Amino acid sequence: MDDSYSQKDLHISGVKTVEAGSYGNIHVSGKADMTGSVQCLGLHVSGTVAAGGDLVCVDEASVSGKLVAKGQLVGQKGFKISGQVMADGPVTVGNMAVSGQLSSKDAIRAEGLKVSGQIQSPSLTASTLSVSGELNVRDQLSAAQGVISGSVTVQGDMAVQDLKIYLPVGKGESQIHHIEAQKLFIGNSPNEATGAYISNLLGRTSRGRVVADSIVSEGPADLENTVAGEVRGTDIVIRKGCKIGKVFYTGSLKVMKGAEVGEQNKI
Repeated sequence: MDDSYSQKDLHISGVKTVEAGSYGNIHVSGKADMTGSVQCLGLHVSGTVAAGGDLVCVDEASVSGKLVAKGQLVGQKGFKISGQVMADGPVTVGNMAVSGQLSSKDAIRAEGLKVSGQIQSPSLTASTLSVSGELNVRDQLSAAQGVISGSVTVQGDMAVQDLKIYLPVGKGESQIHHIEAQKLFIGNSPNEATGAYISNLLGRTSRGRVVADSIVSEGPADLENTVAGEVRGTDIVIRKGCKIGKVFYTGSLKVMKGAEVGEQNKI
């Protein structure tokens, strides 16, 4: 690593202007205005940071306060957001955990992404994706593996190779224009038996649902409480709460009690 990262640690508890350049660890509990592109070893924000250019963090970065980035935002190793981050440029990180809010006007790219808070972005790409909070993507979302137990809105295509969407007890809806997967499951979480039992006792028997224009699975698809105009796949199971306009399948099709299917087409 360049020695410059270990020479200029900054601890800002008041108000300070940070010139463009390379720094070690930057700790901000006050207010920092970064006038140009800044590279740093680590970034820890419990106050407020306004970054006027690119902001690149080589090691860990965390924001429990507020960060506004006008250029690209990079967390090469990892990024934790429990506060608020607003980015005009692309966001590129290693592993990222968001329990606060992240809003990006450009693409978000991550190796591993865990969302228990809120994310809004035009597009999102991750190797692994876990969502128990809220995710809103305007154009396209893609991942190798995805586990969704919160709320997801994708106005474009959602392409996840291995996708599991666990439906929450009570009201809750994910709206996705097009779902494409190699393996797809939409239904109850396997660890939810106790929670479902308690919810039934309290009278909360309704479940969330997924609404999509079209769904394509190259492999098996197991669907519950899903509303879709068209579903295509190999071996498909349509369970209770589903309302499907057309189904096209190459292997087998099972339509369970409590499901509605318009057309069934073996191809």
